[in-house]
Amino acid sequence: MKVHEFIFSNKLTCRILRHTLFWMVRLFVLLIWSVSIYYVSPLDSKDVSFILLVQSLIFDLIIDIGYCYIVVYSSLLSLVVKRQYLAFGFYLFLLSFFVFVIKCLLLFLPMNIYNQSLELMYILVWLQLINFFNMGPPMVCVFFLSIKMLKTWYLKEEEKIVLIRENVNAELQLLKAQIHPHFLFNTLNNIYSFTLVKSRMAGELILKLSDTLQYMINDCKASHVPLVKELKIIEDFIDLQKVRYGNRLQLQVAIEGNAENKFITPLLLIPFVENCFKHGTSKMLDYPWLKLEIEIMDKVLFFRLSNSKPSQVSVASTNSGIGLKNVQKRLALLYPLTHVIQFTSDDHSFTVHLEVPLNEELIADDVYLEKPNFYA
Repeated sequence: MKVHEFIFSNKLTCRILRHTLFWMVRLFVLLIWSVSIYYVSPLDSKDVSFILLVQSLIFDLIIDIGYCYIVVYSSLLSLVVKRQYLAFGFYLFLLSFFVFVIKCLLLFLPMNIYNQSLELMYILVWLQLINFFNMGPPMVCVFFLSIKMLKTWYLKEEEKIVLIRENVNAELQLLKAQIHPHFLFNTLNNIYSFTLVKSRMAGELILKLSDTLQYMINDCKASHVPLVKELKIIEDFIDLQKVRYGNRLQLQVAIEGNAENKFITPLLLIPFVENCFKHGTSKMLDYPWLKLEIEIMDKVLFFRLSNSKPSQVSVASTNSGIGLKNVQKRLALLYPLTHVIQFTSDDHSFTVHLEVPLNEELIADDVYLEKPNFYA
């Protein structure tokens, strides 16, 4: 049994073990206290024997257990939840007074109280009262209830974290689902234009699209994919767009660094490339250009993408489109406080600068398998 399970599990076995351990610790504290009382007691040893102290210890433990379970597991705490504080205080006072009287009787009955002086009786009652509030049932109940509240708070926080994670995953899946049709819609439009003129390029474009479909349908189910695969999809997408522009497009692509054994969130980069074609180069009648620079460091990916744009296009329109908005949301969800994204725009160009951390191993929940290409 793991320590975490022992402390926080609601299984009956774990709960019994936790409660047993708590009361064993309490029994040990009572034993130490009883031994110290025995040696410093103002009474003669003939009046109070060690056996009587041990019996008193056992009775004290039983009383502590009863007091704690009545307060914690009865309807008393429900009065606090209902904000009936006066009723809770009144019933708690009655319970404490009743328990204190019982403890006094258990202490005095074994003694020959008729032969003791009244002054000594006052001292014993006063000491019992001090002990009752310092180390008695109320203080034990405070510790008992504190541990229970701490455990409840921790479990609630875990449930909250799980709920937040599930909500984030649901939102990410929704954003990813929005990216897929948007990307495919634009790509199919390009292929359709070639099928109208019966160009042989249509077959090559379909093959590239088949690889993209396989990547989206199979590989993108995982939260992280090999960086090599993500870069390959970007290259295929650029190839699909290059055919549209022919020699009109000035294209510069530079990828530096080792992409092997590194993983990234799928479809994180391609919306930027798609956006620059859709809102940038496609709006240019003369000399459209695009410059893509990717630098792969040990644990960080540096992504810089610049494209031409008409001077009358504003930053707001350049930064429009569902793909780019979704990827910004995904960055905020997946890489909070660990990513850097900057947009720069002037009269003739628009630039995206992005820095994201890279994983050097798959997350435990991810299972990425290289699947055969049935379209090849």
